[in-house]
Amino acid sequence: MEVISNEDLYRLFLDLNEQAKSLLSEPEKAIEMLAKAEGALQDNAVLRDAEQGIPELLAFAKSCVHGEYKEAADSSVIAVLSAFLYFTERDDAIHDSIPVIGYLDDLTIFGFAREAAKEDLAGYTESRTWN
Repeated sequence: MEVISNEDLYRLFLDLNEQAKSLLSEPEKAIEMLAKAEGALQDNAVLRDAEQGIPELLAFAKSCVHGEYKEAADSSVIAVLSAFLYFTERDDAIHDSIPVIGYLDDLTIFGFAREAAKEDLAGYTESRTWN
């Protein structure tokens, strides 16, 4: 098995930013991809319950793409969309069928997205508690 570093995963994450950026101009495609991610996440307790808060990232992305939350920077939305593109559209660097370590790459990518969008995620979370 080939070893992949965090730096390699980060490069993959950044490469997906261009594809994610195009989704901002085609919200119907973003909505379709996020619906696919939501279905896959429902069947995946490891990712759904992980400390990266993937369901929160999904809610944030959906709210932004639907235009319900407009305060987020495009760069934050792009980062989160990139992670979901990796989850739904790419062949994983570490195949999910490998016990225990199969989700490490996905969790790492979602961690990158959470870090990139942390300020906007905090604002989003705060806005939801007051509504």
